[in-house]
Amino acid sequence: YLCLMYGTCILIYSLLSIYLSIYLSISFVAEYREHNIFSGGFKMGKLCKFCDVKLTTCTNEGHCCSNCNITSICEHKNEICAAVWRKYNGNVTLETICHDPTLELHGYKLDDVNSKKCFMKEKKGAGGLLYMCSCKDDECNDEIIFSESKYITSSTEVKYVIALVAVICLVPLLVITIAVIIIFYFYRVQRRRKLNKAWEKNVKSRKHKDCSDVCAIMLDDDRSDISSTCANNINHNTELLPIELDTLVGKGRFAEVYKAKLKQNTSEQFETVAVKIFSYEEYASWKTEKDIFSDINLKHENILQFLTAEEPVDGRFNSNCIKSFFPNTCYHLWRKP
Repeated sequence: YLCLMYGTCILIYSLLSIYLSIYLSISFVAEYREHNIFSGGFKMGKLCKFCDVKLTTCTNEGHCCSNCNITSICEHKNEICAAVWRKYNGNVTLETICHDPTLELHGYKLDDVNSKKCFMKEKKGAGGLLYMCSCKDDECNDEIIFSESKYITSSTEVKYVIALVAVICLVPLLVITIAVIIIFYFYRVQRRRKLNKAWEKNVKSRKHKDCSDVCAIMLDDDRSDISSTCANNINHNTELLPIELDTLVGKGRFAEVYKAKLKQNTSEQFETVAVKIFSYEEYASWKTEKDIFSDINLKHENILQFLTAEEPVDGRFNSNCIKSFFPNTCYHLWRKP
């Protein structure tokens, strides 16, 4: 579940990064084309379709393409793109040119020089039908728009479709991520509940282990050098082992290992042992390790000499013990409450 959650999050972050990169690239290109800025601060003239007068199939409705295959750099920096649609004596022509907005075009003053699109406007008083438009973006006179309202509606619909597609793509990923997080959360909660129930059941069903059993195992081993006095005084039923933690020698994912002193009687004598402390959440690991080391068949000079394991009593922690710290380490397990 954790891997799936991480994978989904990485996928979403990747998609968002790609989307952001594309958006920034488009914005940069648009800004670049808007200002026509080159290195060194040089500003180039507009790029416009430039086909003079040619026959066209465009009608004075909706919008159409100029079908002009010539793109020209305007001679003067202040020139903009312009288009003239004319219907005269049954002939329909379209003229695409660069034009200085301070001058008249075919006797008419253009009033839409700041437009980014070429919206055609009818000019009265001329023979036949005459439409003109001008715009300031590069090659903006390639698309001729006669009905502004229809064009705006169409553009809005396109933007809506793009937004809808983006939502359709991102929402399932978001839902999957949330679902994975919820599943993982409930899995962890349920697992902890099971561990708690198992722990409570184990505590109720078992009495605190008498150290005499464990010490008997130790005394049978002729390699054990811990005294019988110590064996008789360690951990009788409710008594905890007389252990004093000394130095932290290791820390891992499941537990911490300490060098400790196992005191003998009330004297100052002690045996150096290793103590392994488990957290409450790692009960299963503590129990598994305790069961393995408790196996009498595992007694060997190259295997840790296990003394005992303590379970929580009255909210206190539990432990296991070992004889010598190094090299024949004596092992003691504690479990934090």
